[in-house]
Amino acid sequence: MEDKERRLFRLIGVLSTVGITLVAATLIGYYMGYYLDRLFGTSPWLTIIFLLFGIAAGFKNLFASVKRVERLYETQGKGGGDDRKDRT
Repeated sequence: MEDKERRLFRLIGVLSTVGITLVAATLIGYYMGYYLDRLFGTSPWLTIIFLLFGIAAGFKNLFASVKRVERLYETQGKGGGDDRKDRT
């Protein structure tokens, strides 16, 4: 397998997790809040708060993934030539 193909698959792998982590963090926050609301009888406040925490965590992971992809792209561009030259 060529070096360019390996780099492409690596970038695709990193980017494919973005949507999954955003949805997973939101759902985890929602269900944690829902469970705590039922436990303490504080409906809907903890659900709303933990849902917002989950959304915030999802976006934090989104931005971290984008930074990771930028770093991978920059290091790959310096190592074996710039991939941006191939775009037309």
